[in-house]
Amino acid sequence: EMPGHAVAALASYPNLGCTGGPYNVRWEWGVSKDVYCAGNDQVFDFLQQVLEQVMDLFPDSPFIHIGGDECPHDRWKSCPKCQERIQTEQLKN
Repeated sequence: EMPGHAVAALASYPNLGCTGGPYNVRWEWGVSKDVYCAGNDQVFDFLQQVLEQVMDLFPDSPFIHIGGDECPHDRWKSCPKCQERIQTEQLKN
């Protein structure tokens, strides 16, 4: 699920998060404030590659559910890269 629930990926690729880590894989249920950095173009390249591999696994599926809910905005609010993207793209929320 993305952009939230990404801590396991961030533990392996800390450059894809807003703070740069270090991140630890979560062992408890819940929602983490650590999510993919929406202001980092490398995140979109990474997710494109992941989704291409998932689509290869399910070639007959017309849909791939990626989630999109349960994403706290805490890190994005304090991340300069995210704030720059929000301003450039004129995003409201």
